[in-house]
Parts: sequence; C-alpha cells; structure tokens
Amino acid sequence: MSHNIEFPQEVNHLVNERQQIWSELDAARNRSSQLNQLTEKIGGLSGTLEEVKQPFTQNPDPRIEIDRVIKETNTQLGELGKIDVEIKSAESEIQAIKSRAMTMMFSLVAGLVVVVVVFMVVVSRVVR
Repeated sequence: MSHNIEFPQEVNHLVNERQQIWSELDAARNRSSQLNQLTEKIGGLSGTLEEVKQPFTQNPDPRIEIDRVIKETNTQLGELGKIDVEIKSAESEIQAIKSRAMTMMFSLVAGLVVVVVVFMVVVSRVVR
C-alpha cells in the first residue's frame, strides 16, 4: 500500500530554497579550497586590495569573479611551469657549454705545451 503525501506549495518552495542554499554553500567551499591551494602555490598575495580597481569580468557577481580569477591563475601557473622547464633546460645547456669550454681550454693549453716542448727539442738539436 502506497501513501502519497503532498506537501503544501510553501513547504516545497522552502525545500527547494534550502537545496539551492546548500548547493551554493558547496560551491563556495570548493572555491575557497581552490583559492587556498593557489595561495599555497604562489606563496601568498602581493599588493593590496586597493590596487585591484577593475573587475576581471563584466559580471559583478563575486562568485563569477572568483571563478575567473581561479581559472586565470591556473592558466598563468601552467605557463610559469612551462617557462620554468625552459629555464632549467637553458641552464643545463649553459653548464654543458661551460664544460665544453673548459675541455677546449685544457686541450688548447695542453696542445700549446706540446708545441713548445717540440719547438724546444727541435731548437736544441739545431743549435748543437
């Protein structure tokens, strides 16, 4: 036997409103968590709120602004990661070049010593 219980429209409205509030709270907690993670990655914020004069979006809704900031910050962090890899690669190349330069300098000095010794031997035999 099934019982169909109908709630008054006001109760349905309150239940729907409660559901929306909880959804917004979950979304806000998610944004907060993302912002905390970004803050840890970038080491805190530099500057002051007074320096932020223009909105990031055309929509004045703070939730949309925060979502945009999170997205843009993640994009910038991705680009910085790529640049960091390029810098490390360039540093490795510089070290390799320095190593080759030292090897060439050593070879040049060693070759010069050999030439001088050979020259001295030749000159000493000619003078005798």
